Amino acid sequence: MNRSKVILIVFQLLGIGLFAQLPETLELQQAVALAIEHNFQVKLARADADIAALNNHAGEAGFLPELNLDFDANQSDQDINLTFFSGESVNQENARSQSLSGLARLEWTLFDGMRMFATRDRLNAIEEMTRQQFQWQVENTIAEVVHRYGDILVAEKMLEFNRSNLAYSRRLYEIAEDKLEKGIGNRTESLRLAADYYADSSMVIRQENDVSIQKHRFCYLLGINPTDNFELTDLPDRMMDFSLNDILENTQTGNPELLINKYRQAIAKQTIREERSAFLPTLGTYGVYQDVRQINEVGILERNFTNGFNYGLRLQWNLFDGNRNRRYVQQAHIAAQTMEWEQEDLERKVKSEAIALWKEYLSAEQIGRLEEKSNVLAEENLSLSVDRFERGIAEDIDVREARRNLTETQLRMLQAKSEQYNATAEILKLTGKGRSILE
Repeated sequence: MNRSKVILIVFQLLGIGLFAQLPETLELQQAVALAIEHNFQVKLARADADIAALNNHAGEAGFLPELNLDFDANQSDQDINLTFFSGESVNQENARSQSLSGLARLEWTLFDGMRMFATRDRLNAIEEMTRQQFQWQVENTIAEVVHRYGDILVAEKMLEFNRSNLAYSRRLYEIAEDKLEKGIGNRTESLRLAADYYADSSMVIRQENDVSIQKHRFCYLLGINPTDNFELTDLPDRMMDFSLNDILENTQTGNPELLINKYRQAIAKQTIREERSAFLPTLGTYGVYQDVRQINEVGILERNFTNGFNYGLRLQWNLFDGNRNRRYVQQAHIAAQTMEWEQEDLERKVKSEAIALWKEYLSAEQIGRLEEKSNVLAEENLSLSVDRFERGIAEDIDVREARRNLTETQLRMLQAKSEQYNATAEILKLTGKGRSILE
């Protein structure tokens, strides 16, 4: 995309944001850009990726120390009755005791059986996986945009056909009425053509409503205020230019679902490392600074003021825990093996789906070309039939049969076009190439 076109799209999107309305003519690139920015599901996936990025830091993995501050202030008023071995006794009511204490404790794990390194790698894999999940949601949304975009184009084309058919119906009805007035027609023929005219009028109204509804729902997908006051341009031809080899290659390297599962495998492997760390000792250091001030009215000590540092090392090694850790490691191995099976199955599934979509795409393209030729012939046949009917050398049944053939051809042509659009959307999602629309 050239620079001027990028600037144009940016200003158009800014205008959309400021005035909460679409331009009169909406291109697929603009629709995709809007959906990526405003679609609710994309926003949620982006938030999950941001949370995973925040969780991926050294402190969460256990590399950094912990520093805690505690402060206590206490006062008590108690009745005291003390008797010492010397025979001396002390009795006092409401004897007051006051104490203030502050403590700063620093703890730092120096070695935990390599768990912190495994946790760090697992957090990295989780962050990358959520990024791919975000990309997967983006690809899903883009595919849905292409799908809905194509549906609207097909619905608008159907509306165009219905209006054309209505024009034919009106003309035939007028011809029948004119012939009836001249005494060369019959009432039954006129009634049949009148019924066709009203039926086609209803179809136009129904199709206009369907186009409007689809446009409003399309706006919801884009994450903007609903409106039907816009027109869509045709899908770019380059977007529907696929080869099977390219599809298969891109599914293996760019399919977000496959990439997500690979990161799940990495997470499962790091979980094994984390569980194995329990078999090794844990070494840590600590440092404590404490300041205690206590004043007693009764007791052995009238005042007790202490402050200073305590520090040392701490070594812990669990030699036997009932084989719980061993079972946890075995369970993690099973989970990792399951992930490998899932990856193999998913690769086969993606490849099979890619080939099926490619065949659907080719079939729809070929059928569409044939039906376009058939549509031209059906339109010519209808035009000749109407002309013959107007000159009185053909029955209305012949014209109605020609119209029926044209309608069926139009429906088959639009069905093929819809299937081609849908296959295109699914291929883009499967290959992870939906963002290429923005290029």
